[in-house]
Amino acid sequence: MYLDEKFKSATVEGELLAKCENLKTLSCASCGLTTLAGFPALANLKDLSLNDNRIADGLEALVGCKALSSLSLANNKLANVDDLKAVAEELTLSVLELEANPLTENEDYHEKVMTMMPTLNVLDGRDEFGNEIEDDDEDLSLIHISEPTRQEAISYAVFCL
Repeated sequence: MYLDEKFKSATVEGELLAKCENLKTLSCASCGLTTLAGFPALANLKDLSLNDNRIADGLEALVGCKALSSLSLANNKLANVDDLKAVAEELTLSVLELEANPLTENEDYHEKVMTMMPTLNVLDGRDEFGNEIEDDDEDLSLIHISEPTRQEAISYAVFCL
C-alpha cells in the first residue's frame, strides 16, 4: 500500500491500519509523521518506507511487525543510534535506510548500527564493510520497440540488464 503524500498527520492511524493484517508493503513517505507511537502490530509487513517525514521517536512501536525485513527511515529526525535499540533487539532487519537523519552525521554510525543489528546486510546502500551495494534496478534501461508489420504501431517496454 502506497500512501506517499496522501495524508498529513503527526501520527499513524493505528486502528485503521490494524485492519490491514495481511499487508506486506507499506509506504508513508512525506506524510508529516513525527512519531510512530501507536503504529499497529502488522505481523505480515515485510517492507516499510517512512522516508521524508519528521520522525524523531516511537520506533519501539515497530516491534510488533515481526516479519519486517526492510525499513527505510531516510530523511527524518532520528538523532541518536540508541533510538534504534528496540528495533535492533526485536526485529531481524536485513535492509535499513537512515540517510539524511542527524544520527548519520556521526562518523562511526555505520559501524555502530551494523554491530547493533547482526542480521543487517545493507545500511544506507552499503554492506557491513562500507562497500556500496549495487541496486539491480539501476542497471535496467528502457528500449522502445515497435512492430512495422502491423497497421497500428504497438509499443513494448523491454528491460535489459
